[in-house]
Amino acid sequence: METKSFQENKDLEVSSENIFADLGLPNPEERLAKAKLAMQINILIKEKEMSQKEAAELLGTDQAKISALHTGRLAGFSIERLLRFLLILDQTVSIKIASRTKGKNIPSINVSLQKKKT
Repeated sequence: METKSFQENKDLEVSSENIFADLGLPNPEERLAKAKLAMQINILIKEKEMSQKEAAELLGTDQAKISALHTGRLAGFSIERLLRFLLILDQTVSIKIASRTKGKNIPSINVSLQKKKT
């Protein structure tokens, strides 16, 4: 079986590091930010060993919304709501505003998660 090197395979594309942009979806920066926030919320719920019902009660929503959050169906969530969930889960949220990086055509939203100290 013949193998091709990366340079020979013209069907491959280098990722932009934002799958939503790569797929051509609208608002890719917002989608990626929401996905990262939701991922952190799901990690915290799991670490606290809460059921979806318990998480819903704590976060002031219903179990169906927690299920949607768990499965990545985030259309019904605003960034503000996800940030509020993180605050309720006893997290500190920092927002940094900076000038756009030179050479970048569009403004961006960046969510970085601090690794848990052990």
